[in-house]
Amino acid sequence: MANICKNGVVARMRNAPAHIAVPVGAAFILGGFLSILPVFGVWMFPVGLAIMAPHIPAAGRLERRLLRWSIRKGFIRIKRVKREES
Repeated sequence: MANICKNGVVARMRNAPAHIAVPVGAAFILGGFLSILPVFGVWMFPVGLAIMAPHIPAAGRLERRLLRWSIRKGFIRIKRVKREES
């Protein structure tokens, strides 16, 4: 999953012009609502938000809120790295 976010579709779409990224992000979000079908799934909703976040401030806020919520509820774990003091 990390490879998809750093080097894949999401990273490339974040740098795309707004007139391309916003419809693609909206299509992913709408596809997330069709999660009863085999190809579509709930995974499409956060990907759509990640694509739209640089272009629409409300999408960025919602993305950050969902990320904080998922960390708090334990869906996502963050590996904490101890920093050496100098």
